[in-house]
Amino acid sequence: MQSQVVLLTRNAKIKGSSGNWKCNFLVSDYLDYMTSDGIPRHRSGQVSLSNVEISNCGQTSNEKAALKFENTGLKPSKVESSVIKNSDAHGVYFASSSNIEFLSNFIYNTLKTGVLLDHVKNTKVLNNTLAKAGIGFSVSGSSGNVSVVSNEASEFHTGFSVDECQDSFKFLDNSAHTGQTGLLIAECSKVTDFSAYHTLTGIASSDSTQKFLENLVLVENSLGINFNSGIHLRNSYVCAKSQESFDYKLSCDSELLNEKLALRVLGHSLCENITLSKFQANECGVRSFVLESNLGYSSIEFKGTKLLNTSSDSLVYMEECTDCNNLVKDLDGSLLGNSYGGDVIPNYPEIAKNTCTFNEIMDGYVCAKDFQDSEEYGILTLRSPDKQRIPSITISSFSSFSNTYNQNFSSEMNYFAEPFEFSSLVYTGTSYNLTGTLPSKLEVGLLAPSQKKVILSLKYQDPNTVQVSEEGTVVEPIQYKAQNPRVCSLQDLHGTNRWFHEDKILQFVVSGGKQLTIEQVESLKLTLEIDTTIQEFFAEDGDTLFVDRLAAALGIPVYRIRIASVRKGSVVVNLLIKAQENKDDLEEVMKLVSSLTESGELENQLQVSVIKMQAEIDSKSASFETQKEPQKETQEDTEENTQSFSIDLEVIGALLIALLVTLSFILVFYLVCKYKRASEKVIQSSTVHKKEQSKKVHAAWDTEGEEEVANNPLQFFRRKRSSSTFQKDLHVEEAFEDLLPTGGQPLRTQTRTRSYKS
Repeated sequence: MQSQVVLLTRNAKIKGSSGNWKCNFLVSDYLDYMTSDGIPRHRSGQVSLSNVEISNCGQTSNEKAALKFENTGLKPSKVESSVIKNSDAHGVYFASSSNIEFLSNFIYNTLKTGVLLDHVKNTKVLNNTLAKAGIGFSVSGSSGNVSVVSNEASEFHTGFSVDECQDSFKFLDNSAHTGQTGLLIAECSKVTDFSAYHTLTGIASSDSTQKFLENLVLVENSLGINFNSGIHLRNSYVCAKSQESFDYKLSCDSELLNEKLALRVLGHSLCENITLSKFQANECGVRSFVLESNLGYSSIEFKGTKLLNTSSDSLVYMEECTDCNNLVKDLDGSLLGNSYGGDVIPNYPEIAKNTCTFNEIMDGYVCAKDFQDSEEYGILTLRSPDKQRIPSITISSFSSFSNTYNQNFSSEMNYFAEPFEFSSLVYTGTSYNLTGTLPSKLEVGLLAPSQKKVILSLKYQDPNTVQVSEEGTVVEPIQYKAQNPRVCSLQDLHGTNRWFHEDKILQFVVSGGKQLTIEQVESLKLTLEIDTTIQEFFAEDGDTLFVDRLAAALGIPVYRIRIASVRKGSVVVNLLIKAQENKDDLEEVMKLVSSLTESGELENQLQVSVIKMQAEIDSKSASFETQKEPQKETQEDTEENTQSFSIDLEVIGALLIALLVTLSFILVFYLVCKYKRASEKVIQSSTVHKKEQSKKVHAAWDTEGEEEVANNPLQFFRRKRSSSTFQKDLHVEEAFEDLLPTGGQPLRTQTRTRSYKS
């Protein structure tokens, strides 16, 4: 076992008394008014301490430090190889001072900050050791030409705290161990050569600016790096468990036994040439992971990764949550162990491709790439630069993919992300629809390789005109062509867009690593109904000439006018005229259009007859509509029109009568044919039955009247009954039922036997 031993005593001692006041060692420059001659003189403070012990100093009530430099620097000061211990406030406080060297000192058991630098210049803090403090070393304010190098902190709440560092600030070779947070940085973009071990969090950040981290050594921290921003981590070593691990002394039932995690970040990050060691399940089954998902969104790329004793099931833990849009990308296969790398996404089956494999331990999908140029996952980001609240947005595709962000109900997202931001996992090479409440100005970005693209369609509720710009330059939309009403495609360049006027939908292309600004702008909607055909309007660049002539008539630049749509009836042209920077000229343009239409000058300028005109301003809902009055008709024209109208009525009436007669004839013909066909069936049936049943009658009677019986048996029966006396049993109805034209249906329900007498 290794331990650090220091000497806490010195021969030269400065010791405060007991009680609340104790002592305060102050070095300062000041203007002395109490001189012998009454002339104020500037006094310069200066100190040189070596191997001095300052103990039992500092005042808690007014935060006075044991040793304080305040507003000094005209003369250099130096403190080296000294001990500052048992302070009830700060150990050493540098306030608005300069030209100080603080070298190889030991600070022990301070209630607040061990070494505090606030707005200092030309100061060196080198090779100092600190133990037992609220904050070990703290640098804040606009500190220039300051070096904090090769210092060590232990047993602390925060080992090092760096805020608002400038380019001339040097922070190198510092280390922190056995505490809560090794290094806390804010508004500081670069940290190099730092080590942290046996802490709860090695390095943390409290702001959202991108950080560059290099040459870090992070060993056995519960959480190695915890940032609310993206990072660029390079040439670093992260280990989950060391040979001196405290875990070896714990039983598997101990509550102190916990998993280790290397990274937890937000935003876009790149980890390059890092070594990950011993991230796996330990003897008690407690597993450590390289990454863990974060509430909000993150896209972490790995390149040149080296794995030492790290399990493939311990790369990522995608913690189950509703607002996680986390993406882990292996750019070269060094993390996933294949040829082309791939992606790891959360447990969202609706967005996982068929080629993805679910890993139960990581609770996520591993989507390996089959070849280098395969489509892949990315993160779409939406942000309101004006910080307008985005209450709800749903992004969906033609497949089952759907992701909804609701600011009203997502409390976890509210904590980690601003209410004017939205992000979602997407798959490149796909078209998506965005619906919801969209702000008037929106920044859209795609975290993906530069050659990858997606197509987005935004549905707007308001009728305002929408324009697309990139880095302040407006990207003109696809011009409307009736013969070729094309939409955006993946072959189009970044920023290609089209505004669908009738549906209020903006469609545009976004490339990876780039951003677009989508903005609703005030415009004048102008609808002109002109006397021409669609073919004539578009023939020989007629639409371009139409816009040029309209711009000349209104005295405005051509780029402010664009055709939104063209439809039949005669030809109705919908145009949009964008406002200038001051947005005050739209009403003047509308008044000018109205006057030109009324005077007929607009027809002359456009060289086409204008039947109807309507103008409307989006923001103020002001509108003007005019329609050409018909020319006055002469009496002859009136009589001719009346006669023509009467002739038309007579023709229409005759046609209707002819149609009714034809329909009546067809109906009668149909009924006659139907009756005739039914009659033929009855006659045929009767004839067959007559021939078959005549034999029965002949058998019952004698052969007399054979021909009469065959033709009319009923008459023969009556004649025979009246002319002779006979008594014979006869099944009368059996004989006559089949002879009568009833289709063989019985006349009665039973057969009777009758006696006939003359």
